[in-house]
Amino acid sequence: MEASGENRDLLRARFRAATERTPGLALSFEAFLEEAETRARERVEKLRLEPTPERITRALRRMCLEDLYIVVACNAGEEAAWSAFNAEYVPRLRGLAVKQGCDRERADAEVTALLADLAMPPAGGGVRTLLGTYRATGSLFGWLAVILLRRIARAAKRLRPVPLEPEAQEAEATPSEEDPAARVDDAESAARLSAALEAGWRACTPNEQLALALKHRDGLAHRFIAEALGVGIPRVSQLLSQALARLASEARRHLPEGLEERAYRAASAAIGTTLATFHPPAPPTDKGRDPGDGA
Repeated sequence: MEASGENRDLLRARFRAATERTPGLALSFEAFLEEAETRARERVEKLRLEPTPERITRALRRMCLEDLYIVVACNAGEEAAWSAFNAEYVPRLRGLAVKQGCDRERADAEVTALLADLAMPPAGGGVRTLLGTYRATGSLFGWLAVILLRRIARAAKRLRPVPLEPEAQEAEATPSEEDPAARVDDAESAARLSAALEAGWRACTPNEQLALALKHRDGLAHRFIAEALGVGIPRVSQLLSQALARLASEARRHLPEGLEERAYRAASAAIGTTLATFHPPAPPTDKGRDPGDGA
């Protein structure tokens, strides 16, 4: 599908801004345009909407296109792009790792490992590198930060001591792991909660969706969520409370009263899995921000 005149004008302006920010790359405007429109169309389709020209344009306006520019160039194998990417993001990622409690040596090791993974092909294919899976629905640094924080969290979990006493190991086992009938009940409870979450998600505002995903799917602290949304930390707490109230309302409609505590635990375990399938909007720009989202 050929880009509309409106989309070309928008992308041309973002392309110029990107080349001023990261000069000297060989990426052509046509290649940038094609990648940007493909990601915009995919975003609309993941929301289960018809990818009309108007919706694609709205999606493009909310995307971080200047960040996408360097990603597309890197994914094309341009060495200068990778050099520019490293120069801009490696110091910031190392600083983030240190803030999360890593010493300098471990911070360097985590960031180096992340960069190596970003240059490798993703498991699902489709693009040349893992970096190429960035969809520009949020800032590139925010996307990288989430991946890095997950790596650090997983590494910390692996370092936790495992109890050796048989009694402690037995205590960690749940009835659902032993009883096939209980597993069926747990799966049904999880499916019901997933349906409730999806209904509650649709009832949330875009900012509530983004705050909820960053907090409960990606595990970010309130200060990072506030930075992503461009709001104050108290506003983040308010958005999360509002979103959770909507989800709780839907959960009461979908989950019957009187479930055993084990069933509720199994249902709540579906939250992370379900949220991972949702696609929150990109952080709002200053022009489109709700006045009520001020600091």
